[in-house]
Amino acid sequence: AFPMPVELTSFTGALYGESIILRWSTATEVNNYGFEIQRSFAAEYWEAIGFVEGHGNCNSPKEYEFIDDLSFMADKSLIDLLEYRLKQIDLDGKYEYYGMSDAVDLSSVTDIYDEIIPQKFELFQNYPNPFNPTTVIQYSIPAVKTGYVQSLQGVTLKIYDVLGREVAVLVNEQQNPGIHRVEWNASGYNSGIYFYKITAGNFADLKKMILLR
Repeated sequence: AFPMPVELTSFTGALYGESIILRWSTATEVNNYGFEIQRSFAAEYWEAIGFVEGHGNCNSPKEYEFIDDLSFMADKSLIDLLEYRLKQIDLDGKYEYYGMSDAVDLSSVTDIYDEIIPQKFELFQNYPNPFNPTTVIQYSIPAVKTGYVQSLQGVTLKIYDVLGREVAVLVNEQQNPGIHRVEWNASGYNSGIYFYKITAGNFADLKKMILLR
């Protein structure tokens, strides 16, 4: 058999409040476009819930992370386990399902206000990407303590076109620490490449996305 284009060395999931953090690592990557994350409630039906970009070609170990927000589940007591797996996609569109998967016990989910508090600012790749006409952008805000109080962060999230012109403001407000998600409906915009930029305190990050009709 031919070797896998991406050598996956670990894949784990852990429950934090109402979110599950999935982490995985690779030893080497060849032609790696990225990973589609899939979730199953009973190992019968797998649902695509996100995408994380790969590193293309590299010979050094890489670490990945994806946060699955479970706040949409009204009654978590009906589900004991969630199972996750990775679909690795090549730059030419070929893909492989990794046999390595991970099941996460939900029995400790008790309170809707039990939220994960991230340790760092992070802007995640939008999903789906390419998209038409809506896509979801997710980002994390860590707790910054002043004395014993976790302070709010002033956050802006803006959309720009390829010429650098601002075309939309999705977020411009003070926000609590935690995992945040915002949807952009681009039904009134032309197909093409767009960029989304987050600014929060001294943190700023920019990522690319594609509107494809």
